[in-house]
Amino acid sequence: MNTHEDSKNSGSAATPEQLSRTAWLVATAVLFIELIGAGVMLWVAVQGAATNGAVANSPAVSPEQPLADLLGLVLMTLLGLLAVLGALVGVFTRKGWARAATVMLQFVALALGLGAFQGLIAPRWLGYVLIGLAIIGFVAALKMRASDQERRTE
Repeated sequence: MNTHEDSKNSGSAATPEQLSRTAWLVATAVLFIELIGAGVMLWVAVQGAATNGAVANSPAVSPEQPLADLLGLVLMTLLGLLAVLGALVGVFTRKGWARAATVMLQFVALALGLGAFQGLIAPRWLGYVLIGLAIIGFVAALKMRASDQERRTE
């Protein structure tokens, strides 16, 4: 009778280590999706700068923008892509600092999602996607714990 209760209890509740492992995997997936999105945004920004703003159907790049603004947009998008890439590498290698980077990037994604949701910088559907990813990534970052090896070295 004890073994039946033990098997019931062990199958129903996840240990903190299992939750943390799942959170690391979810954060990796969210940051990977955000990295792909940042790459697409960089591509659109580079196209806009190369064609001096003549990119069709792009609310972020308009033909009346000066070249300096377009180059600034390319530079900021590249910096954002590098930040997401750095956080992804940190999460993939399970570094303790990656949690803070992930939280910060999810706040940035939430701000971008709210701007897109209002129709200011992108289509409204993209705002829903960004807000959803930001919430999922934020919750995952809060559930991540440093590994025992990382805690010993810090």
